[in-house]
Amino acid sequence: MDDKVRLKIIGRLDLEPDYAERILDRAVNFPNVDVLGYVEDNVLREEMKKCDLLVLPSRYEGFGLVILEAFAFGKPVISTCRGGPCSIVSDGENGFLIDPDDENDIAEKIDYFVDNPSELVRIGDNARRSYERSECWEYSMERVRVYLKQVSNLR
Repeated sequence: MDDKVRLKIIGRLDLEPDYAERILDRAVNFPNVDVLGYVEDNVLREEMKKCDLLVLPSRYEGFGLVILEAFAFGKPVISTCRGGPCSIVSDGENGFLIDPDDENDIAEKIDYFVDNPSELVRIGDNARRSYERSECWEYSMERVRVYLKQVSNLR
């Protein structure tokens, strides 16, 4: 891993223990990798402020709320082309979509940002605009509540 890159692994390690173990076994080989595991929301916000981008190479990701959180801080996202991120991340605009099983593609996208800091800014600005255009969680949940009430009244 490039000395210019520092990786922080944040998130619960107990949900998929086999996957977490494989990641942790590899992480110990690199001095520029910090494993934070689960962190409280206030710590997550501080880490999000400090980072340059979010990498979320899940094999499957539902909605990907953390992507919108990164966008709120103007951070580009490198995420999986499987599941919810496909509807949030516009490849090359506010981030990149990758095959989570293609480690070279993930590394190339990270290197792209390292080698092109102006793209980090441009895509980060687009990410922030994507967040500003997105429907907030409360609005989305209100629409779900209205729908469920309508469906329940049909019975």
